[in-house]
Amino acid sequence: MRVLKRFVFGLLGIFEMMAVVGMFLPREVAVERNIRIDAAATEIFPHINNLRATTEWSPWLHHDPEVELI
Repeated sequence: MRVLKRFVFGLLGIFEMMAVVGMFLPREVAVERNIRIDAAATEIFPHINNLRATTEWSPWLHHDPEVELI
């Protein structure tokens, strides 16, 4: 019984520490990535504008050969 009490109080202590630490963390986090494409916007826009052209330029489709597009 003593071991069970220690275990339960240990878990409660961990949860309390997580709650206190969580109060000091920022509320919102923003992540941004930028890339520079050396091409004119008129060349790029037709590829991005058409969702059917995604298969031509999406790097994620080439990583998984079992991808099925509907």
